[in-house]
Amino acid sequence: MRWRLIVGLLCVALVVFAGTLSVAHGHEDGINHADCGLCATAHVSVQMAVSPDLLFVAQVRERFEPRTLEVPPKPLYRFALFTRPPPADAHLNS
Repeated sequence: MRWRLIVGLLCVALVVFAGTLSVAHGHEDGINHADCGLCATAHVSVQMAVSPDLLFVAQVRERFEPRTLEVPPKPLYRFALFTRPPPADAHLNS
């Protein structure tokens, strides 16, 4: 368990040291040198060895006509303990 703490602290110290070194790094003439390892790694760009596959996208357009759905009539709600009879046209209001 103690070795994990030591390795963790060593990694944190390495990151802090490398960050400080890259910020404080400079040359007397003020330009980057190709033979300087830190300058070379700071300005390296990633170059792809294989080009990525291209995705061809086609947009399909089709006329959409919504169809009307036939809604079945609601059944009349029946409650056994009603106090008055329903209106005569109750089945038409649903």
